[in-house]
Amino acid sequence: METVYKNENLRLWQVLIGLVLLTKVVLMAFWFSVTHDEVSTIMVHPNRTFWDIITYETNSIPNNHILNTLCIRVMTYTFGVTVFFSRLPNMLGFLLGFYFGIRLLRLLSASQWYAVLLGIALLFVNCYYLEFCALARGYAMSVNLVIVSLYYAYEYTSREKLSALIWSLFWAILSVWANFTALHYYLTLLVFYFVVIVFHDKGVKRKIWDLSVMGISMVIIAFECYLPITRMRAHDEFRFYGSKGFYDDTLITLLKGSFNGTNYGSDFPTVVVIIYLLLTTICITSSYFLIRKYVKNLKHPLVFTTFMLVFTALSTISQFHLLGVNYLTGRTALIFIPLFAFMLSSALSYFVLRNKKIKAVSIFAAIVLITFWSVHFVRSIHVKSTYDWWYEKNTLEMIACLKQEYQDQKRCEPMSLGTNWLFQPALSFYIENGNCDLWITPVPYQKELSNDGRYEYVYIEANQLDDFKDKYSEIKRFDMGILMKRK
Repeated sequence: METVYKNENLRLWQVLIGLVLLTKVVLMAFWFSVTHDEVSTIMVHPNRTFWDIITYETNSIPNNHILNTLCIRVMTYTFGVTVFFSRLPNMLGFLLGFYFGIRLLRLLSASQWYAVLLGIALLFVNCYYLEFCALARGYAMSVNLVIVSLYYAYEYTSREKLSALIWSLFWAILSVWANFTALHYYLTLLVFYFVVIVFHDKGVKRKIWDLSVMGISMVIIAFECYLPITRMRAHDEFRFYGSKGFYDDTLITLLKGSFNGTNYGSDFPTVVVIIYLLLTTICITSSYFLIRKYVKNLKHPLVFTTFMLVFTALSTISQFHLLGVNYLTGRTALIFIPLFAFMLSSALSYFVLRNKKIKAVSIFAAIVLITFWSVHFVRSIHVKSTYDWWYEKNTLEMIACLKQEYQDQKRCEPMSLGTNWLFQPALSFYIENGNCDLWITPVPYQKELSNDGRYEYVYIEANQLDDFKDKYSEIKRFDMGILMKRK
């Protein structure tokens, strides 16, 4: 009776946390200005042909996250060009990821409340991840599909159901279509399945079935990825990632993104990464001894989650050294958030159930982590801008200010506005889709904004003020830019 009561309480907490997080995601989708990278995602790529979208035939820029682009194409056809509905597929993706993430956490941790809540805190109470669930980009969509795939992968591992194998590969293929960085997870999944099939006592016929399903998935992945990736490589589109190393480029940038601009001191990210690496080392060591003791412990939750994290990391490292493709950074490395969360949740449950003496210490450590990420979640809530596109913070305010200028002057003809390449895409989006073209002329794209006075108004960065103050006077200074008027 007590166990049932605890499970019911845990379910209630899960629902409440889910509602809070979903509310935050929806509000961010409403609040945030369209971002620099979203503009082409919404305005350009959905207008290409289906074949062009899936093969990168005319445009190899990786801004086209294929599945996300196709979803936006449906949204645009149904609701027109709007920021909120373009972001709706990722909001729905969050619901999918949260539902299957909770189910997987319960399986991995034997429904131990502290382990489940720790997993929720590390994975879902993460503002960086949540921001991408509220944007029209493919990063969070891919991560949420990976979470679904992991759920079925563990179902297959623990129960050896062929249907679970098929579903896990299906969702993995979709995750790659949402963002090609999920290829690292897909390759890890194949390696794990191969090891499980080889070392487990299955009949020859069943092994052939399982390997055949894997082979079919590989053919689909090859068809899905070959043309886009070769075209991206031909145009050197992988140069944007990091080349320093997995620690600096992937771990540090991902953790800084997770801190979401909240300052805990310059050395704090390094300290946290070291702690995470120590915890990962403990999990690797424990997994090794579990497998050494009994090879069928490959099915153990700790072994499964540790394998997924470590081999996905090794895949990115191997990619750099063998293929010359740079390391994942920041938002492209989001996949490591769920992988680490699942590993630590299963590790906590394993150590507590294995040794009752360390139960109190383990639960206390988990509560400290849960408390930290919960407090950080509140501290790092942004209502105007995202971490990666911080310079869009005042876009809508600036447009409102400019509109007030237009109304105060009782003008009939549109104003001319100049700005640099950083602000131009978002401003152009609202001019074309927000009826702003009635009082602002289209903003031309230019890498360097001319200061010869050709525009009535300019919107510049603070460090450009000296170049424009001779011919322009300041109207309003925003956090991320200055609106000026020609003298």
